[in-house]
Amino acid sequence: MHGCYMTHLHLASLLILLAPGLLWEWKVGATSVKMDFLPLTHVRSDPIVTPGRLSAHLHTFFGANIASTIISYDDLRNEMGNTGNVLENHSLYWYPTIYRQDPSTGRFIVSPIFLNSAYYIWENRFSPRAFPDGFKMIGGGIGLTKWQTAVCSNQGSCPNGNCTTTNDFFPPQACE
Repeated sequence: MHGCYMTHLHLASLLILLAPGLLWEWKVGATSVKMDFLPLTHVRSDPIVTPGRLSAHLHTFFGANIASTIISYDDLRNEMGNTGNVLENHSLYWYPTIYRQDPSTGRFIVSPIFLNSAYYIWENRFSPRAFPDGFKMIGGGIGLTKWQTAVCSNQGSCPNGNCTTTNDFFPPQACE
């Protein structure tokens, strides 16, 4: 799934497409930033939903160089470095680990994800400012999947020559 990424609300993009006149009035009505990250690790932990305990399933972590069942705001602020391309970003991101099923054995194998991207999109008319200290956010969830998309740029061949898929969310081909 190399290069596949999930995005949530595309409000800023929608404004750019539907209301160019408004953008002229605001000078720059909305803006965004994209940060790319290499995966850090897989851990059966969710520091927001089940702090201090094992999670019900494995998660893939990226961002700050720390993954634990308990992570504080101060832990993140004091962490040196991250797996991404923006040194100042001390955020930690994770999502349920993605598996593929080997058709010959029936076993589930962790799908290698080579790149993760985080997108921040905001409208300038709301006087944007930094998230408050200790901010936590959970994205997605039941009923919100209509806002999530997977995009495959520069489709390649299927992993291990197998294009079988059991869902309509992730593309079966490798992506750049």
